[in-house]
Amino acid sequence: MPPYSPELNPCEQVWQYKKKRFKNKFFETIQDLKEWLHKTVNEMTPDIIKSITSNHRYLNAF
Repeated sequence: MPPYSPELNPCEQVWQYKKKRFKNKFFETIQDLKEWLHKTVNEMTPDIIKSITSNHRYLNAF
């Protein structure tokens, strides 16, 4: 794997998915932010994670 390749790293893809939903949100406190993040992470089903991390580069290689 190249030294810096976030498009190939499944964790980076999940964070990118989260960041898109985080944009333009305003939280009154850090606790509100933590609760939102906790809630949204817990709502992620295995199917959602698979759809986020499935990468055509991997699929084409195999």
